[in-house]
Amino acid sequence: MTALVRTGSKNMVLLYILIGISILLGVICLIIPKEIREKMFSNLKVTDIVSLILTAFLVIATIVYVDLTNKILNTNNNQIVLSHDPVVEIENKEIEDQKDCKTELIIENKGISDVIDVELYVDYFLSNTTKENITSVQYVGTLNILPKEKVSMIKSGQSVAITVDYKKQRDIMVNIVNSSKDKGIQYKLMKIQIDYRRKLDSKLFSYSKLCIIADPGIIFDPNFRGMDFPEIPISEIKSILNVK
Repeated sequence: MTALVRTGSKNMVLLYILIGISILLGVICLIIPKEIREKMFSNLKVTDIVSLILTAFLVIATIVYVDLTNKILNTNNNQIVLSHDPVVEIENKEIEDQKDCKTELIIENKGISDVIDVELYVDYFLSNTTKENITSVQYVGTLNILPKEKVSMIKSGQSVAITVDYKKQRDIMVNIVNSSKDKGIQYKLMKIQIDYRRKLDSKLFSYSKLCIIADPGIIFDPNFRGMDFPEIPISEIKSILNVK
């Protein structure tokens, strides 16, 4: 789509150059002496002049046609992009590649549109499920109003890697768990969220993901284990934290 826009712009520049050259030649022909002008064109036949005019007309017409075609294609491409929501997701490193409470989050643009103003938010929670299957969630640490990281643009098919260090938050949660008197089933959680805009129309989108922080300092997505049963109420926790 970007290539089409650039091609159209180049065609219009070429058209303006040709028109400018034509005007310049016309002005030169008017200001040069009649004797010189007659010598310049004395050997030209009427058919030659007509041929030159037709050739110039065909060149200009071709440029205009190509430019209009590119604009139509560009409009169609824009309509296709607008008919599909962006697909931006977060993947974290494999468990064996994580260590020391650090992980690399990969923000992948899997859709057909470029996205801009990408903001990454990372929050930490401690969940507790009692014997009566009542689940509560506690926020851990300081609430982050500002994003952890910002990325100006991620083009379609590209990705950006961001390193997250969560040792401090994990240690706080471990201390809370160890000091709890009435322990239920507790999980140390990391909620990852990205807000971003589609470049074409600046429409705002959001994506969130929930990870479990496990010992000795690794995170994993509970979905890949299918961990959704009464003793591990992941669906309920996601609902509380507004994670789809």
